[in-house]
Amino acid sequence: MPEPEGGSPAKVEGSPSPAAGSKSKLIPILGAAIVFVVFVIIFSLKYGVFSSSNVKPPTAEQAARADSIEAAKQADSIVAASRELDAYDRLFSDFGETQGLPENDADTTTVKDSVAKVAWYDSQKAEITQKMAQIEGERAQLQSLKSEVEALLQRKKSMEEGNITQMAKLYEGMATEEVVPILERLTDAQVSIMISKMKKQKAAEVLGKMSPERAAKITQYILSMSEN
Repeated sequence: MPEPEGGSPAKVEGSPSPAAGSKSKLIPILGAAIVFVVFVIIFSLKYGVFSSSNVKPPTAEQAARADSIEAAKQADSIVAASRELDAYDRLFSDFGETQGLPENDADTTTVKDSVAKVAWYDSQKAEITQKMAQIEGERAQLQSLKSEVEALLQRKKSMEEGNITQMAKLYEGMATEEVVPILERLTDAQVSIMISKMKKQKAAEVLGKMSPERAAKITQYILSMSEN
């Protein structure tokens, strides 16, 4: 075969070019890479490689910090509840002491409970006020009855004294021998009162006509009356 001019070899028709050979080698490599990536994705989804169970648990410092935050929130809630209870106590302090009042009622965190408690205090206060007024009325009535009884007793006493005085004067006009048998039938108290209303001379004559034992009892009774 004759060589072309210039001494350079002639290009043989139908031989492959270097660029075409390089592309043909990259195709299998890319295919293998795609297959590997798809395999990794399928394996990860199947066995939960990227699931939430593989997330690392919080450290001790993080857990302690979370606990402290929760404790602070609870402490704030307790302080707020305590302040609210103090406010209720100040609100109800002017109602005074009442009976049947429940102690340490913790369910006072709503407006409905507050209104119910105020209504309960009002009803108790009204009931106590009504009972006190009733007691005062009964006390005044008893005092009035007591005054009436005392007046009746005083009137009775005056009438008895008046009758005794009249009887004593009547016995003074009688003979001593006639009076003594009558007095013997009376009690020591009655005879003592009768003799105390007589004049001294007549009383001495009557006592002189009585037996010594009866005269001693009458004298002792009269002395006890004077002491009282």
